[in-house]
Amino acid sequence: MSYRWNGDMLGGVLVIPRAVVDQHIKMAGSAQLKVLLWFSAQGCGEFDPELCSSLIGLSPADCSDALSFWIETGVLIQNGGAADPVPVPPREQPVLPAATPPTQPAAPASQPVLPSAQTAKKFPLTQRQQPVKPQLPEVLERRKACPEFADLLQTAETRLGKPVTPGDMETLLYLYDSIGMPAAVILMIIVYALSMKKNSMRYIEKIALDWAERGINTVAAAELHLCALERQRACWVHLSSLLELKKEHPSAAQMESARIWIDDWQLPDELIREAYTQGKAKTGQFQHNYMMRILDTWRAEGVKTAEDARAFSEPRKKPKGKPLLADSENSSLDTDEYEQMVQNYRPVYKKKIRNAEC
Repeated sequence: MSYRWNGDMLGGVLVIPRAVVDQHIKMAGSAQLKVLLWFSAQGCGEFDPELCSSLIGLSPADCSDALSFWIETGVLIQNGGAADPVPVPPREQPVLPAATPPTQPAAPASQPVLPSAQTAKKFPLTQRQQPVKPQLPEVLERRKACPEFADLLQTAETRLGKPVTPGDMETLLYLYDSIGMPAAVILMIIVYALSMKKNSMRYIEKIALDWAERGINTVAAAELHLCALERQRACWVHLSSLLELKKEHPSAAQMESARIWIDDWQLPDELIREAYTQGKAKTGQFQHNYMMRILDTWRAEGVKTAEDARAFSEPRKKPKGKPLLADSENSSLDTDEYEQMVQNYRPVYKKKIRNAEC
């Protein structure tokens, strides 16, 4: 179905640069888009955070933060020179207990110091001292000073579909500053977590730390890794359909086994199904580790079809030993006489008599 503009609504037209859609719409959150639409409707010029706040329903501080995003991206520039940061109205700071002065002596000059955010981005996580999560006052100050981090918070809230709690903000700043994960990569992790039907910040942090250990800290590297994960998931879908499995949430090891069998080893479906049948007969359920041993053995032995697999798995018949007795014709033992002797046999018990004591 096609659509067109309502002609009665075209009395006033907004002018918005094409680059907003082509380059920035993926990163822009709802707050940034609302402020840009309102600012465009005013015909540019002076920006009044209070007036903007009263019309779009955001706080004046959020309106100023959103406008800073478009200044940082170059969509808006200040008349007469380079763009200066938009003045942000003061925020209401949370009431926190007074900090207790430290009682321990200051650390000596030789003690290692945690690296800054710029240094953290240059070294892998395994080569840096374990950082400490920031506290809420530091998060609020960073949100004021860094438009990219402020946009990360806003976009994360939009993607997750729920308010970002102070603890979530601390985790995001920890990933952004201490771990050195770019904002775009953090958002890609959030999208991936949602595709796995998980929206907890704890799961997002776990994935981000794993990526940092692997050196996945750029958009290009993240895209390649996500493609590999998507292929892994596609292999699991094929395997679960082939074996009629009903596991909705497979483990990472099970999905990796499916990828190895289907992508790396390129095993035929009939061979995988035969390994599942034999494995289930032994264990009573789907055991990917047991199937892995079966299939690995078959590959080493050159088994390529289900028929070959069944023949290979048949128990080896042991050669029969020589009979203890010759056949009845050459035997000197009369079997009828022996059976009669057994039937007539009666055991004899002898009573032991002890000598009488003197």
